[in-house]
Amino acid sequence: MRLACVVLSLALPWSALADGDRSFTQLRDSAEKFDGSLSAFLERYVGVCPSSEGARECREAAGAFRKNATGKKYFFIIGEEQLSSLAPGRVMSNGEYTLGLTPFFPAGNFAVSQGAPHHLDARGNPVFPVMMLKGKSEDSMEAQRVMREVSNRNVRVELVFTPQGVWALPSRKGDKLQGVRATFNAVQATSGVSGKSLASAVK
Repeated sequence: MRLACVVLSLALPWSALADGDRSFTQLRDSAEKFDGSLSAFLERYVGVCPSSEGARECREAAGAFRKNATGKKYFFIIGEEQLSSLAPGRVMSNGEYTLGLTPFFPAGNFAVSQGAPHHLDARGNPVFPVMMLKGKSEDSMEAQRVMREVSNRNVRVELVFTPQGVWALPSRKGDKLQGVRATFNAVQATSGVSGKSLASAVK
């Protein structure tokens, strides 16, 4: 079942560092490299196995990959099609601002999320708390430009996460939703035009 977007809840207490760009870069550079897309990583981690011939070998391979990957940091770039929600936040008079991010990134039939969801909303989508990213601009006018970029979805998200296991929830259609429960070590929103860092959060 292809996972859909989620609704927003209460904000998570994350901190964005003043030198967020440097801190993010350090975490990104220390992360494991995976030769493939996010959806390919999630499929290997969760395990997409046939119900007939080859199922046992497939499950064993998935278990081995999961054991090896759990606890390691990985870096992926999240495109617009995987970005459930990145919303404009508050702009302060000194040019500082916040962006609200739902920490749930669907890719194919699975998703990676900050922690595991415990319930669904009225539309059958898993619910997650909002993560606040912090940024700083030269002035409030530049901050408003950032808000427009976010509203126009002209952004991408760079993510460093540590997989911790697999989660599953019964869906309203009788099957189940599945994903990878992770710790999001660092998140950075960047401009889709300039590639410049707009806001970040470091665990």
